Amino acid sequence: MRCCIISIGDELVRGLTINTSAPMISSALLEQGYSVNKVIAVGDEKRAIKQEIKQAMQTHDLLILTGGLGPTSDDLTRQVLSELFNRPLKHSKQVAQDLEKRYGPQLSTLEDQSIILEGTKIYLNPVGTAPGFSFQEKESMVMALPGPPSQMQTIFLQMLKDIVKKFPAQGVIEKRYLFGLSEEQIDPFIREWEPQVEGLSIGVCPSYGVVSVYFWQEMEARSESFSKVLCAFDKLYAKQIYSTFSPDLEKAVIELLKEKKKKLTLAESCSGGLGLTRLTDVAGASDVILGGWVSYSNIAKQQWLGVDSKLLQSLGAVSIEVAEAMAQGALERLPVDYAISITGIAGPSGGSLNKPVGTVCVALAMREEGKVFSTQFLSKGSGLRSLVKTYSVNFVLSAFFAYLKWGQEPFSKGRET
Repeated sequence: MRCCIISIGDELVRGLTINTSAPMISSALLEQGYSVNKVIAVGDEKRAIKQEIKQAMQTHDLLILTGGLGPTSDDLTRQVLSELFNRPLKHSKQVAQDLEKRYGPQLSTLEDQSIILEGTKIYLNPVGTAPGFSFQEKESMVMALPGPPSQMQTIFLQMLKDIVKKFPAQGVIEKRYLFGLSEEQIDPFIREWEPQVEGLSIGVCPSYGVVSVYFWQEMEARSESFSKVLCAFDKLYAKQIYSTFSPDLEKAVIELLKEKKKKLTLAESCSGGLGLTRLTDVAGASDVILGGWVSYSNIAKQQWLGVDSKLLQSLGAVSIEVAEAMAQGALERLPVDYAISITGIAGPSGGSLNKPVGTVCVALAMREEGKVFSTQFLSKGSGLRSLVKTYSVNFVLSAFFAYLKWGQEPFSKGRET
């Protein structure tokens, strides 16, 4: 099965909006064993949309369109498909009743949004007004979805069931999510194993402090060798893999805290609360995260966490000693087992010769063990604040996970408190 995604909208081709819908669809299809062959973005121009659809139909079995189903003058998808495939646009009683039930008869766009191509399967939109629809056109299946990502995702989950029924899976996918490794460090494994196993491809997607590895084998070539590859990988990187299900490191940390029946707090400076935000985005985080601090200024560090002013004056806020004091201060103020602190220079200004932009100090204070571990590092992505923050949080959560999971000392420097 060959699949093409066409994302429609001037806002996409002009760079006003990031196209998140196409990656969502591709990822969902990959989970089911389908590989997308082409992704196209086209503006709200009828001739251009027609041309892209015509070309895609010649070489693809599944065509997925996003955008252009709304009630405004630049929403052209229904009209284009009607003209291309000689399918009349007709009023749908099913859609009209659904919209009236949810929005009332006074909905100004009720009539327009109830117009659907004749002979299509309708997918009602529970979170918006534009329904999705699909139809078979000669050898190809065509699916149309609204543009807003939340609406698209909701309807596509319905469509995906029909895709699975119609098309046999092309392959099988397995995922591994790791920390503390770069793409270059994993490359020797790929070079060794890919040539040995027919139909195998291994993809690596590095981020800041974490990396995702995807193993794909074509269904026709499926063999026990695929399992051998996974076993070899899992054995080689046993102490770096934090999940086989989700790329969210914070989710793995929360699950491990629950398993160990431990509680955590964070005292953040340069990361600006990013660590707490990510952790508390995980459902059930309140069981193990009691709270925390964004002690951005020196006065906040002193008043909220009890950091000695002399320490801040002599060594500066970005120092291992201050990071340790922040973590210990946090541990003293909440009934938790562990406290993490992050302090650094996110940039683009504020750096010096001794402490360049990207310098970050972190610490982990432990109540039961009576220890505090700390370290200083130069963050990847230095010069871009958001990347320094992301790398710093990933770095410290990775070290904390490794300590909880395998008992690895989190940082090079540790002392009793």
